[in-house]
Amino acid sequence: MDNSDVEDVKWKTGKLMELIDRTPKTKNWIKRSKIGTSKPWYREVEEVVR
Repeated sequence: MDNSDVEDVKWKTGKLMELIDRTPKTKNWIKRSKIGTSKPWYREVEEVVR
């Protein structure tokens, strides 16, 4: 990788982060951001013994 490739990736990821920040968030997203990681959003899968 040369320097131009690194700069290209930095520019593209910066634009992507900008787009993500500007996009309106849904009500569920806002509620989840308030809860944070204290409550898991998934269900644990039980181990199946066969």
